[in-house]
Amino acid sequence: MQNNQLHRVTLNVVCYLVSATFLFSGFVKAIDPRGMAYKLDAYVNHLGIASVLEQYTLFWAIALAAVEFLIGVYLLFGIRRRLTVSFLFLMMVVFTPVTLWIALYQPVHDCGCFGDAITLSGWQSFAKNLVLLLMSVFLFKNIGKLSPLVDPSVHWAYSLYSMVYIVGIALWSVHYLPMIDWRPYKVGTSIRQAMTIPDGAKQPEFEQQFIMEKDGKRRTFTLNDYPDSTWRFVSRREVVKSKGYIPPITDFFIVDREGNDMNGYILNDTTLTFMLVYPNLDEANHNIADEVELLHDYCQDNRYRLFGVTASSESSVNEWCNQTGAAYPFYYADASLLKTMIRSNPGLIMMKDGTILNKWSSNALPLLYADDKRSEEALRIGITAESSLKVLIKSLLIYVIPLLFITLALRFRDARRQRRNKVSLANSK
Repeated sequence: MQNNQLHRVTLNVVCYLVSATFLFSGFVKAIDPRGMAYKLDAYVNHLGIASVLEQYTLFWAIALAAVEFLIGVYLLFGIRRRLTVSFLFLMMVVFTPVTLWIALYQPVHDCGCFGDAITLSGWQSFAKNLVLLLMSVFLFKNIGKLSPLVDPSVHWAYSLYSMVYIVGIALWSVHYLPMIDWRPYKVGTSIRQAMTIPDGAKQPEFEQQFIMEKDGKRRTFTLNDYPDSTWRFVSRREVVKSKGYIPPITDFFIVDREGNDMNGYILNDTTLTFMLVYPNLDEANHNIADEVELLHDYCQDNRYRLFGVTASSESSVNEWCNQTGAAYPFYYADASLLKTMIRSNPGLIMMKDGTILNKWSSNALPLLYADDKRSEEALRIGITAESSLKVLIKSLLIYVIPLLFITLALRFRDARRQRRNKVSLANSK
């Protein structure tokens, strides 16, 4: 009896641990689906199939977030136990070798398993998936002993609402910006301080590695053996050769057309600075001309700086200016930096003295007016970002409270049906 009870407790603990892992993993991916899409872009580029799959990576990022979150929900509430556990087992059988490949060949620095909330190395991700695989085997062997947490009559409603909830969060984050920003360029960050290494701290050593392609074959080079022009540049990555103190920001580097360093010009401005970030001008949102024109006029009236930063070519910049009438200067930076700074193309960042005060998606640029009070309200000057904990609590309440109402409504409906059936049965007698 005690062995059976211990086995059941162990089974429940394993089930809830796996459920919590998938709930968290799916949720953080849904909060930042573009970030996961960038990870998938890196994978397909490494495999040489970007031309086939790259345009669909955002869809797959949202789909992966939804699937992981639903697996967590189904395990938690005991919905479709056999199907859920079987799918979980097959998923881990597929993804565990994938994470082994990531650990061996390092196509990306971070696998993206938990978004930017928790960074795992390739080997840490493989170890995590190995543990989950063993847990899924244990659950698979004991499918018949898993008990549903809620009545099966509400399973369909829980499934439908959970799907709407997680996809809704993902689409909201794509249209606007992630509700929680775990990246080093979040609101409130002093870029200058985040780039500083404290006195006496051990200096890390980095090595620049370049992925190059020639005749359909890819190789990794360093600055010491950089190849000739017959090789085509694919991507660049920075590898830590010797660990030391690594500041949160190491990649902030912006130049003008002539290649002059603009970091000091940008970070030392004690007035408001507005940076329009364009990771890719060819794919940028063109429907922002009116808002940007208002912003441009506002900056000129108040002697604030407004400029664009892009990873696109000079010809693309000239074409953009001709199409949109952009009258502000453009500077240049690495695409990965711009995608890390803000998940929008374009996105607007407001800074003062090197500190990020606010961010906006291209779908929610501030409307500025001649009236200074209304403009200040539109800009929401000051650090306005809520803490990650507050956002997590709000998100949890948004999920749990409607679920409670759904449960009560369905139970009330079932109770009414039972009363009607009893009355009908009594009348028939």
